[in-house]
Amino acid sequence: MRYMQNDSNQNIKRSYLPINGTELVITMSKSLSEMMLKKMDALWKLVSAAESAAAAYQWNKNLVKESVNYVSSKDSHQNLTLTYVERFKKEVNFNTSSVHIPVEIYDGDIEILNGLNWSAALDEQFAKNYNNDSDILWQYFGSHTGFMRSFPAATWPQTPPVDLYDVRRQSWYTQGSSSPKDMMILIDKSGSTHGQSLQLMKNAVKSILDTLGENDFVNIIAFGEKPEFVSTCFNHTAFVQANFRNKKRLEKDVDLIKASGQADFSKAIQFAFEKFQEFNNATDPSLNIGANCNKVIMLLTDGGTDTAESVFEKYNWPEKSVRVFTYAVGPTPNPVHAIRWMACANRGFFSQIPAMGAIRAKVQEYIPVLSRPQVIQNKKTFEWGNIYEDYMGLGLMTTVTLPVYNRSLGSSNQTILGVMGIDVTTSKLEAMTPFDKIGPNGYSFAINPNGYVVFHPNLLPTGKSVKEPPNIDMLELEIDEDNPELADLRSKMIDSKTGNQTTKTLFLSPDQVNHFLIPLF
Repeated sequence: MRYMQNDSNQNIKRSYLPINGTELVITMSKSLSEMMLKKMDALWKLVSAAESAAAAYQWNKNLVKESVNYVSSKDSHQNLTLTYVERFKKEVNFNTSSVHIPVEIYDGDIEILNGLNWSAALDEQFAKNYNNDSDILWQYFGSHTGFMRSFPAATWPQTPPVDLYDVRRQSWYTQGSSSPKDMMILIDKSGSTHGQSLQLMKNAVKSILDTLGENDFVNIIAFGEKPEFVSTCFNHTAFVQANFRNKKRLEKDVDLIKASGQADFSKAIQFAFEKFQEFNNATDPSLNIGANCNKVIMLLTDGGTDTAESVFEKYNWPEKSVRVFTYAVGPTPNPVHAIRWMACANRGFFSQIPAMGAIRAKVQEYIPVLSRPQVIQNKKTFEWGNIYEDYMGLGLMTTVTLPVYNRSLGSSNQTILGVMGIDVTTSKLEAMTPFDKIGPNGYSFAINPNGYVVFHPNLLPTGKSVKEPPNIDMLELEIDEDNPELADLRSKMIDSKTGNQTTKTLFLSPDQVNHFLIPLF
């Protein structure tokens, strides 16, 4: 609104200046694109530096801990000068990077030591990126062996009683290391699994679910003599999106599984393949929702002698379009030759989980296998990950990632070294909003291709790191049950359509605190 006033404060005239929403969105989009492209350019340089350093490195089988110099982010007694920097909201050191090693990994392991040696060369490019970008935040490399090197160096947050952080289990790492997948998990619930073995399987399944993100799709089948989906909520379709809520529902239903009867592997595996076929042939769009990329069967059992060869021959050979990963679970002496054969004959991998402590390390062994086609094709795609709460205290953020491949001479050229990432906070994205033009009650918001909110004034941090991305849908924050226009707007945004649309929304008073309770189920 424009005010025009004469000297005698009389005859005040007012005129309204309409806001061109389309123009504002285009301007903001360009600003966001420029900022994001700058981060992607810095990331590409880091990946190039990493692959060159790894290729030039000479493997040393005689390395010992004492001969490898690095700054441990968990060792607060090291002689390292830290200075508080507002950009990171904590004390940091720009002269070096720091390393986090998960608690269950031996820091003297020869693979860890060699990885620390060659990745130390990243510090030079880390520093260059920082000097070239005035608002770049954490830069880091997550190794497939489990260590994470991050820049600038900083101390790791205290997380009593045990620090369970593992870079390979973070959403940005799993998204960046392999393509989306449709996964069917089979759990042997026969009588022989009663007790420790079944409990290990339940925990292993939950750990597998932790490796899946919102771009993945999953369902779980329990079988004895007869296979059936564990969740009645999800038995109408082959797969459901592996978002936070669906995974929590599946976890609850997995806990209800009870052991009984005998295991019929052929019938269970055939049931899984039939569901893949129904999914592939479905004409109803509601029954054909999935990743349509990697297809995976995960079989967890305490052992058996049935190879189900005739089933694989009928449904999966010769194309072998569905990979099969098998896990022998529990300390039992049951035969495992058959399930080992299943994995090897179907482009998969076999692992043994004898005890609870082996679960986290063993279940994620499938991830490097799924990354092999990308490595062979030298295919790299920038991935902007799910929104999550920063472990180091910067609030809600997203991470742009790229895989790092093994380019060492003489290697099989099928291995992934890890994932490189650079953080961007949602507050930085939201700061691109032209608040001076939209006024105190105006706001901007963004969603990702799945309809989940990237930033929105009602998407607030909890003040603590969370295990999973919030997966809050746009329609849960723009609450209006009687407004079909919002759903239409959401669909257009997901489809990347341009244009303008008028719709109703809640008015939020700037001097009030508004709380929205969103049920998980």
